[in-house]
Amino acid sequence: MRDFSGATAIVGAANTAFSFTSERSHLDLALEAILLALDDAGLAPRDVDGITGYSFDRVREYELVNNLGLRDLAFFAESPYGNGCGAVALAALAVAAGRAHTVVAFRSVKAPLGDTLHFDQGMESIGPALAGSRVHHAPFGLLTVIQWAALVAQRYVHRYNSDPDGFGWVTVVAREYAATNPSALHFGQPLSREQYLAAPFASSPLRLPDGNVGNDGASAVVVTSADRASDVRRAGIPILAAGWATGPELEVVTSYQRPEIEWPEETALLARRLYGEAGIVPSDVDFLEVYDHISALALLSLEGLGFCKPGEAVDFVSGGDNIRVDGTLPLNTHGGHLGEAYVQTMNHVVEAVRQLRGDAVNQVADASIGLVVGGSLAPVTGLVLGSS
Repeated sequence: MRDFSGATAIVGAANTAFSFTSERSHLDLALEAILLALDDAGLAPRDVDGITGYSFDRVREYELVNNLGLRDLAFFAESPYGNGCGAVALAALAVAAGRAHTVVAFRSVKAPLGDTLHFDQGMESIGPALAGSRVHHAPFGLLTVIQWAALVAQRYVHRYNSDPDGFGWVTVVAREYAATNPSALHFGQPLSREQYLAAPFASSPLRLPDGNVGNDGASAVVVTSADRASDVRRAGIPILAAGWATGPELEVVTSYQRPEIEWPEETALLARRLYGEAGIVPSDVDFLEVYDHISALALLSLEGLGFCKPGEAVDFVSGGDNIRVDGTLPLNTHGGHLGEAYVQTMNHVVEAVRQLRGDAVNQVADASIGLVVGGSLAPVTGLVLGSS
């Protein structure tokens, strides 16, 4: 694995425009994001010989072959769940192993798939809609992600005697970043602490703004070898580490059978692998882009990743200064899923690339190491990216 570090690079990255709803198809959005990312790299569809995506994306690789005019894919694969970092990691592994030369990783979403806050189907549909053991939680009213996460957040508050409104600082700062990001759905719409506290509860202790936005949009990045990265339009962003982790007794958010449901063991295991492969420690990280479909789960990731000790993350984010662009650990500098758009980590990867190029809207000064991580309390993936 040490030989993998720095062997590949991201040479193109792009998002489509984001909207709360549109008349566009998943395929149309995906094609635009891919073409924009290729243009960003100074490449064309004929240069692509690999595609990676998500297992539940509605766009299939053969549709991309047909619509982009690709002659042959030497590699194609899918990452499960919302693992954008996993899709990029698969692309990097394919290039590093010589299975492909230029691989595009993408994700395309439309608003109806983002049931973070609402479940508006009849009770007869709960069985097919909620997989695995969550079928047993559903009759008790646990139907949405924010309800599942609320139990974890409530346990965290109880165990550590934390401020139940402390999770909201993640939301407030995310909305600050989004308010200055013209691409964000909440551009020009900051959320003050007072407005946050006045918002109704979605599921106590989490309020409505603690859940991600629902939207239409797509994101894509282009991965190639470090050697070839020097020949494209934009300086490549080296992939210093990529990893996966599950930990024991894991589901997706509803890992209630664990002795400590508020501790993201999978994230801690992932961090150990990423830091070891990249040869860094947490204090070397200049900014963090982390899956934030629920504010509380993003906060738990801070502890699993080693930026805070267990029970200390609420105090770390209190007031917001530590996670602002000039703070100890700038967090989700584009506004994240809470403020920019919900593209299940792939727009976080795009933001990390821009930060390391030095052309992000909310730029972190002298950024040279960026960490991107998927959601805690689920099978998790992550990337460490370096500056060119």
